[in-house]
Amino acid sequence: MYNNKTYSPEEVQSRLKEIRGNLKINRKNTTVYKRSLLSATDERISAQSIGYVGVAVLIIISGLIISMDVPRVITWMREFIKNRRDKT
Repeated sequence: MYNNKTYSPEEVQSRLKEIRGNLKINRKNTTVYKRSLLSATDERISAQSIGYVGVAVLIIISGLIISMDVPRVITWMREFIKNRRDKT
């Protein structure tokens, strides 16, 4: 009924490696992984409002950063045009 054979350490390691290989599961084939790639839609007005506020904040911050550089760009363009005229 039971196998009372004594195995050498190499045989044990080989057998363990084989068993681990047979039991290993590819994570990308599991339903948990596949479900983690999908997102559910949220039709609640509160969720949409938070999204709109987030977009507005990002646009305002980006606009402020860009608007701080506008005077510098205008000055650079004026000097560039002036230098081009002087060379011709």
